[in-house]
Amino acid sequence: MPSLRQPGLFEALSGCERVLIAGAGGGFDVYAGLPLALQLRADGVQVHLANLSFADLTALDLDVWLAPDLAAIGPDTKGLDDYFPERTLAQWLHLRGLPATVYAFPKTGVQPLRQAYRVLVERLRADAVVLVDGGTDILMRGDETGLGTPEEDMASLASVAGAGRAGAAGHLPGVRRRRPPRRQPRPGAGEPRRARPRRGVPGCPVDPRGLAAGP
Repeated sequence: MPSLRQPGLFEALSGCERVLIAGAGGGFDVYAGLPLALQLRADGVQVHLANLSFADLTALDLDVWLAPDLAAIGPDTKGLDDYFPERTLAQWLHLRGLPATVYAFPKTGVQPLRQAYRVLVERLRADAVVLVDGGTDILMRGDETGLGTPEEDMASLASVAGAGRAGAAGHLPGVRRRRPPRRQPRPGAGEPRRARPRRGVPGCPVDPRGLAAGP
């Protein structure tokens, strides 16, 4: 079980060989995944980075597009001269001798974004997808006072976690999985019920069968 020595996220990712870390809400969200990415790489995991982009990706050359709504950004990608967080990150990675491709998704909607994730997960043969948010919008329900801008976070969450409709509790084939614990009965209660696995939680690996099965 998770502990101070073994946080729940690392327990969920144990056994993964290839992990995709993606910024859910656009902008610089993917930067929030760098500490996790660097630690996983130090542990021998192959890590890839992606981001829902706020940059004008339509200005990029055609050769960066791997599929509709999926671009591969490198340190020398041309086409934008000012705001381009994905290229800035690729340059930072390159200077440190790390794999320097950052995948970018344009702002579209759930269905095209889900299809772009399917293509990328298949291309990378990712065992897990971890969505990161630079703020807290991804945790909101929509009825909070002073609601920010959670639309992009919700689109990413629905595209990845919501696509896992194959019945798996967020785990990919080949990833070790623990049985859900049984609840202890309360005094006077009947038989204990089996605890339900968490579903659609950001940071949990996603079943690629669900990505393939989405509309």
